[in-house]
Amino acid sequence: MSISHSQVEHFLATVKYMNMNKAAKELFISQPGLSLSISKLESELGVKLFYRDNNILILSEEGKSLLPYFKQITVDMEALINAANELVRSRDSCVNISFSGSIYFFSTFIISGCLHKHRDAIIKLCYVEPEQAVNMLLAEQIDFAISSTLIKHPRIATAVILTEPIGLVVQAGHPLAEQESITVGDLSKVKIHGLKAGYSFRQICDDIFMANNICVKYYSEEDYVFYHKRMKENDGTGVFLASQTTYDTTFKLFGEYRYLPINEVDMSQKISISYQVDGNRQFMYEGVFNYIKECILDINVSHNLMGNMLTNGSMLTNESLRHLL
Repeated sequence: MSISHSQVEHFLATVKYMNMNKAAKELFISQPGLSLSISKLESELGVKLFYRDNNILILSEEGKSLLPYFKQITVDMEALINAANELVRSRDSCVNISFSGSIYFFSTFIISGCLHKHRDAIIKLCYVEPEQAVNMLLAEQIDFAISSTLIKHPRIATAVILTEPIGLVVQAGHPLAEQESITVGDLSKVKIHGLKAGYSFRQICDDIFMANNICVKYYSEEDYVFYHKRMKENDGTGVFLASQTTYDTTFKLFGEYRYLPINEVDMSQKISISYQVDGNRQFMYEGVFNYIKECILDINVSHNLMGNMLTNGSMLTNESLRHLL
């Protein structure tokens, strides 16, 4: 048995007027079309719904018995549509995203405003630790989690958006500058200017070293401001770990440096986005999901440029950052 919603509407309109012509006008169909629809409905149900007596339409006893069910179908259909519309409004009104990793990197999202809104959806950002992001995803307190630490959980899917190699950057006069790349052995012999242990990039590098039993010596450990200032010094001790983007947007501006890939180990930082496997968030918010990917790729370049502006004392405004984006 197959009964369409339009057939239900046709039956109820006919009952309302008990006149095929008037019912057809309300439904914006022809009278023969309405008669055919009612006949098909009667065939599907296996009962006669109407009789004619001297061109007067009469509702059958079967029709009277089934009328409440037809009305209930209309009520249920309206409730279904309203519920679906409410889900759409709820879905599109706000998307909650957490960020784990570099606060410096995260602040670029806030200042630029690129993830404040997407079309009709308000995007709410919060900074949390990776462990907290897992709990918030599972509790459906957030829709997505952006992280520089890969989130691993059987109920959480993680898509890597950005994979960027990390290499050794040396000043042109350094003995290693003549090489095209370096080995793990070379890396363990040099003293490196590094960020303090609490910074995300330092943590990413240290995690890779620990996983591969690599011993690295730090010549200095500084915050971002002094780290950037040291890049401009030309004292022969300029050895840094840096991503390819940081080298392109920062070191090239501060002097003669060489970027050397590191062989024998996967040295790369990864930015990923995670979501509940059974939550369908990647489909519900497909537009936002793709937009986040674009923003992360842009922000990866911009936050390095923002660091240069801060280090040089340049005026940083929302408008100037948007130009960088």
